[in-house]
Parts: sequence; structure tokens; C-alpha cells
Amino acid sequence: MDTLKKIRSWSQLIDFFSLARQVYKGAPNLWVPPLTPYTWVMMGKLVEKEKLYAMAYRDGKPVARAGFKVHRSHGYEALHFGFFEALPGTHAEVKALIDMGHQLAPHLPMRGPHHFRLEDPYTGLLVDGFDFEPHFLMSYNPPYYEDLLLQAGLQKQMDLYTYRYLQDKVKPDLMKGRAERAAAKGIVVEPMRKGDLRRQVQQIADVFNDALSQNWGFEPIEGAQLDDLMLLARFVLDPNFVFLAYKDSHPIGCVIVLPNLNPMLTASNGSLNPKLLWKYFTRNRWVDSYRGYALGVRQEYRADEVSAALIYAAMQRAKEVTWREMEISWVLESNKPMNAMAMALGGHRNKTYRLLEKPPLA
Repeated sequence: MDTLKKIRSWSQLIDFFSLARQVYKGAPNLWVPPLTPYTWVMMGKLVEKEKLYAMAYRDGKPVARAGFKVHRSHGYEALHFGFFEALPGTHAEVKALIDMGHQLAPHLPMRGPHHFRLEDPYTGLLVDGFDFEPHFLMSYNPPYYEDLLLQAGLQKQMDLYTYRYLQDKVKPDLMKGRAERAAAKGIVVEPMRKGDLRRQVQQIADVFNDALSQNWGFEPIEGAQLDDLMLLARFVLDPNFVFLAYKDSHPIGCVIVLPNLNPMLTASNGSLNPKLLWKYFTRNRWVDSYRGYALGVRQEYRADEVSAALIYAAMQRAKEVTWREMEISWVLESNKPMNAMAMALGGHRNKTYRLLEKPPLA
């Protein structure tokens, strides 16, 4: 290993971004380049007291990169790492990079990879399912990444599962009876209403903040994360594929299905250019793949078949469009009811993403 360098200026990001191109040039049909301006937004300020971006070099060429940030939320505190990329055979460089990052907060456990929250896009290290293309805002990496990080002192913390559905295997009517029972209890399911987007996004956030509050690793959707949800709603969501459940006109549940826009990113090579804009504005013509992104029901209404009603509504909507496949991503390995439901609906578990942890140094 030649040297480690802290990324201190935007000009240094040329090496930071070019490394990913080198790693994935052998897998052009699987790796989907993230939109570069969006990556800038996710990275935020380069120089902060409790954040660090760094590169490892060998023979003057970049071979590994990572970002580190002290993360605090509602009493939780840890050192998160993400934006990890590395060439094969770089065990020494990756270990040095991880060790360097851990010095930012040696008293805290290091956890990741994510950028930098569990609920953010591109979460987890792919450890199984390398032959399946990633879905929109889901990560992809070579198989050797796991060994690099394990040798650097990280170990498994939690797995995230994805489930793939094909049109001839899905069981759309499995939830029909339960949905009818929910309707008999006064539960009304409607697609996202047009107009007053900010109010509806806040309602969706409120639902998930209650519904997922007991889930491992969940953080309330507020502040910057609420702004991210607003951007998603404004530029990505199809209102006809977002359903809210109401009881007495009060929102109590929500399901969100995203169009898989990865072909748009592949066509533009991750750049904001005319190809991307053309694909974006013509997306209704070519989208044939979808991602089940989120499902939540307020805790006090979980006995009222609300989840089934939301899933049934989404499946009925799917009958109205042409689709090739759908993926549910992601589901915590510890969430046994959701994993069981995903399989019962005809899903095949096709990928596993892993979250890793390294104990405090002191």
C-alpha cells in the first residue's frame, strides 16, 4: 500500500468516483451507476468534524474508498460507514482504510455499509444473489467484498432479504378475503391523492413512524429523511402505486411500490444528460419492473387486516399494467411475519444483503 488520503476537495472526487467504474467494468449488465449528482447530495459536506471520506492508493492509483460518519438518533450512537468500493486483492488497503476510519470515533462500534442511515438508498453488502440485477436504489457489489471487510475486522450484524415475483407465480387473490374483512370494519384503501403533496407525504411519514417504530434499526422519518421522501414522491413515485388505508378518514396504513428506473440510469451511465431526461419523461412506455418499497400499518390497527387490504390493492393495480417482475426489498431476517407473507404470496427469496459491525476499539 502506498498511502491513504483524506478527501478534502471536490477535485479529489475524480478518483473517488472513477474507482467504481474500474471495479464494475467487468459486470456492465449488473452494476447500475448511481446518479452522480444524487451521490453528491447523499455524501453532503466533505469536511465535517465527525465525518471522513478517504481513499487508499497503490502505485499511485486508487484501489479502495470509503466514507465514515458518527451517527446519532434518539439515543442511538455509532460510527457508520458507506460508499465502499475496492479492487480485488486489496485486503491490506481495505484494513488500513477501515482502521483509519475507526479512529474518527474509536469508542463507538462501526456499522454499515449504508450512506449513512439504514433506511437510506443503497443499503447493505450483497452476499447472495449476484446473478440478479439490482432494483432501483438497491446496491450491488462483487462477491469478494465480503471477504475484504471480514478480514478488516467486521462481522455480520443483520441480514436483509429480497423476494422476487414473476407474473405466473404471484398469488394476487390470496389477500382478497382478508381485504374484504378489512372493508367490513370500515377500512378504506385509496391511491395517493393528487394535490397537497407535502401534507400527504407527512401523513405517510407519520404512519411509518408509528408502524415501524419497533423494527430493528428504524429511525423516525423526520428532517433530512422527510425531505428525501418528499423528493421521492415528487420525482419517482407513481401516485397510482401508492396506497393509503383510512379509518374514519384518518390515515392508518400505507404501501409504496416504486417503478424500477435503473434502465434510465444505465442508459445515461449515471450522468444527468439528455439520455436520462428522455428515459425519465418516457418512463411510462418502458417500465416493466417494480419494487415493493415500504409497507406499514399503525400498531393499534394491525388486527384489522389492513396490511392485507393494502397488498390486495397494490396487486389489483398490478393487473392494470404490463410488468415482467417485481421485487420486495428489503425485509429484515428477524421479521418472521413479513418473510412468511412474502413467500406465501408467491415470492422467491433471491438476494441477501448483509449489515456488518466492528466492535469499539476502546
